[in-house]
Amino acid sequence: FRVAPARRRRCPPLRDFHLNHHHLLILVRTMKVALVVYVSLLFVAVGVVAARVIPYDRHHQDVLSPIGNGTVVFQEDFEEGNLNQWDVQACPQGVTISTTYARTGNHSAKFTVNDADTHAKCSAVPTENPRAQLVSKKDLFPNGVEYYIAVSVLFPPGFPQPTDWFQVVELYGPPFDGSPSMAIDLCHGNKLCFNRDASHNYDSIWISTPIVYGQWRDIVLHVKFSTDPNVGFVGVYDGGKQQTMSNGQALVHYQTLAKSNWDGQPNNLFLNQYRSSDSKLGTVTLYHDAVKVGTTLDAVMPPPKK
Repeated sequence: FRVAPARRRRCPPLRDFHLNHHHLLILVRTMKVALVVYVSLLFVAVGVVAARVIPYDRHHQDVLSPIGNGTVVFQEDFEEGNLNQWDVQACPQGVTISTTYARTGNHSAKFTVNDADTHAKCSAVPTENPRAQLVSKKDLFPNGVEYYIAVSVLFPPGFPQPTDWFQVVELYGPPFDGSPSMAIDLCHGNKLCFNRDASHNYDSIWISTPIVYGQWRDIVLHVKFSTDPNVGFVGVYDGGKQQTMSNGQALVHYQTLAKSNWDGQPNNLFLNQYRSSDSKLGTVTLYHDAVKVGTTLDAVMPPPKK
C-alpha cells in the first residue's frame, strides 16, 4: 500500500498575522504606560524618604515647619549656643547663653541688668531706663496675621519684688511711640500681667497667680494683629491652660496694631528685662527659653516639665 505523504502545516492567513500584531502593539503600549507610572511612583517614594532623612533647618527665616496640627514660623531654644536670630540691645554680658537653667534642652538666655545699664553707659541700650533685650531679626507680625506666641520665663530664687514697672516680653514695632500695646510685665510684686499702652490707660487685661521662683513659667499669647479694633484680639494661656481675661472672656478684642506700634511695618518679638530707673534693684537676673511662634497652641507649647 502507499503511505500518504505528511501534510505540511499551513502558514496562518495574513489576516491572522495582522490580528496578532495588533495585540502586540497594545501590549507594548500598555507596558510603556506601566513603566511611566512605576518611574513616577519611584520618584515620589524617593522624595518622601529624602524629606524624612534631611533635617528641617528650624532657623530658616522663610520656611514653615510642620509640627503636629500646626506650623512653626519662628523658634529659639538657644541650643546652638548663639544669638544669631536676634538683635542684642544690652550692655556687654547683658544677654548670654546659660546652662544654669533650661526649659528645654540644656541652654537658655540669661538676662542680667544693673541699675546703671542705660544708654548713658552702653550705646546699644536704647533708653535711659535699665534694660537688656533681644529683638527678633525676623519681622514676624504684619497686619492681619494670627499667631500663638510661646515664651518660658524663670525668675531665680532671691529675685526681688519690683515696686515699679518691670517688663519681660513685648510685641512691638515702629514707630515705637511710647509704651507697647502688648506686653507682659511683673506686677503686684510677684505676678505677671498683660499690659496695654496709654490709649488704654495702661490697664492690665490679665493677671497671673503668684510666681514660683526657680520654676519655669510657660506663657502663650494668642494674638490677632490688626489695625481694626473689631478684628484684633489677645488671649493668654498659662501653663497650657486658657486664661479668663479682664472682660470675663477668653479673648479681649482691640486694635492690637495702633499708633504706638504701627506705621505699616511688621512688629517684632522682644524678650526683655526692662525696668523703671526708679526701682533701684541693683543687679537682677532672669532667664528666657522655649520661644516659638506658630499657627496653633499645640505647635508652640513646650513639652511637659521634667
